[in-house]
Amino acid sequence: MEKVLGFQSKEKFAHAISQCAQKNRFNPVIDYLEHLAWDGVRRLDTLFIDYMGADDTPYTRAVTRKAFTAAVARAMVPGTKYDSMPVLTGSQGLGKTTLIQKMGQSWFTNSIESFEGKEAAELLQGMWIVEIGEMSAYSKSDVNTIKGFLSRVEDQYRAAYARKTEKHPRKCVFFGTSNRYDYLKDPTGGRRFWPVDVGVRKPIKSVFSDLDGEVDQLWAEAVMNWRLGEQLFLTGELEQEAKLQQESHTEQDPREGIIRDFIKKKVPNDFQKMSMSDRKLFFNNDFPSDEPRTDLVERDRVCAPEIWWSA
Repeated sequence: MEKVLGFQSKEKFAHAISQCAQKNRFNPVIDYLEHLAWDGVRRLDTLFIDYMGADDTPYTRAVTRKAFTAAVARAMVPGTKYDSMPVLTGSQGLGKTTLIQKMGQSWFTNSIESFEGKEAAELLQGMWIVEIGEMSAYSKSDVNTIKGFLSRVEDQYRAAYARKTEKHPRKCVFFGTSNRYDYLKDPTGGRRFWPVDVGVRKPIKSVFSDLDGEVDQLWAEAVMNWRLGEQLFLTGELEQEAKLQQESHTEQDPREGIIRDFIKKKVPNDFQKMSMSDRKLFFNNDFPSDEPRTDLVERDRVCAPEIWWSA
């Protein structure tokens, strides 16, 4: 290597490779979008209506248009401000994930399981459309973490083989899905979620057999919207409608969420021997520990009064 290329150290060689890669980098999503030619037929606003059986309302149309236009914006200008997430809500088998996956093509992922730390940020690299599945499975604290995750315009970490910490502007957007309707836990904290109920009417198109032929034109229209300056947030009556939708998808009785979280939470093997104060600390994630517990098991019995003593 030293004789042929003139490099006297591995560090200099690695730096040269990095510089060459930076100079020749490209974004395949941008290449894809810039080669699309829109035929002038509007389809995007009614995507969830036509394929998912959502109600045909100004709110549904606006949410659909803004979400996919935001995806174009994030691809064209990484780090574009956009902190909302449509949540498709309806029974299993309607094709919610299928629609999102087909729109995302090879840049789709639904593998995000954690919303904190370097691992979550790394999973976003190279992705464009990200599904956060089954929103109802998340606790109140999880939902708060997701809200914080959505609000970021960049992630900062040291990538594998990188020599220093770098900023990675967000190039993706998020879509949520849920089979349950009461997936929001906090009646005042659902602003970032745009609920869209699906399956309320019979779709006029099949997500399984018709969507593939329209994906390119849907994205071409989204590109046009972005170039025309489509706003990526809701205002006025649409914003008020979003608040009503958020309220209708919030647990009516907060005790319901407490009970569900209590039952689902795995506990240590020695849980029954722990003092009541230690149990409360454990359920509030304040239990002192230098390392994550590896001895957690699912509960095989629950005493109703214990829920209120511990939770």
